[in-house]
Amino acid sequence: MTAYTAPDAPAPVLIPSASYSWESGGYDRSLEKTVTAYVPSLPLLSSLRLQWQGEDFRYGHHRRAPALACDPGVSGEGPRALLVDQQALCEWLERERLALLWTVKAEKQVRTERTPVVHAMYGTYLLDGDRIRRAAFTTELFGLSQGVGSGRRE
Repeated sequence: MTAYTAPDAPAPVLIPSASYSWESGGYDRSLEKTVTAYVPSLPLLSSLRLQWQGEDFRYGHHRRAPALACDPGVSGEGPRALLVDQQALCEWLERERLALLWTVKAEKQVRTERTPVVHAMYGTYLLDGDRIRRAAFTTELFGLSQGVGSGRRE
């Protein structure tokens, strides 16, 4: 399995999803509207032995097997996201000795007459068994005109 190693990362990082896009128009005019989806990355596809099932970006062990990964947003059944069967994902993480980690950034801009302020929040979350737990959380306030911030960690 191939993993990306960032220069300052404490361990190799494996990205579980990829983004697929095929734009409409173009030279051959083969699509009436653009198609976009989140799909399993190549390391996830090969490690879980997943195959495309021929429609709606669903992936399983073979064409007629239940889908183990899909993007429900493609068919309009939900938001754009890569969904992976929980049991298959947890077994894979344990077998490969990996952890699933999310990083989240949120930002709120408050405009006042005096100074616009940005409230930025950064969180790291970890899949721990069947629960998601917060691993770290930071919040910062920035005055846009001064470029000065104050941070707080939990």
